[in-house]
Amino acid sequence: MKFAFAMLAVASSSALSQGTLPTRVDQVTDAQIAAVQSTVEGGCVRGGLRDGEPESEVRKICACISNFVRTEIPKQEWQQVVIAAAKQDHAAAQAILNRHGKAMQVCKPSVAGAPSQPK
Repeated sequence: MKFAFAMLAVASSSALSQGTLPTRVDQVTDAQIAAVQSTVEGGCVRGGLRDGEPESEVRKICACISNFVRTEIPKQEWQQVVIAAAKQDHAAAQAILNRHGKAMQVCKPSVAGAPSQPK
């Protein structure tokens, strides 16, 4: 689905707008990581619906992607994403998440029409 990576366009600087923005990985909090992660599913759903995909399919795939990014992307990479988002360097944040693009294909609809689930 073409919308699957639209959700990875990290519009997460707004999720970080509260508190001090980190500039080093040791300053990134778990709450900041969670705030950025929470933007993933919402962005995925908005992108899929904007692309005209059926809502039920969009929600299934986006739930799979959300689960994938929360469980399979290492904390160190999320820290880098948070710092890039805090700097509003969305290209850098996107590049970090794009490293997982092939693995995220597990969330593509299967022949039966339902997304697979990450291991």
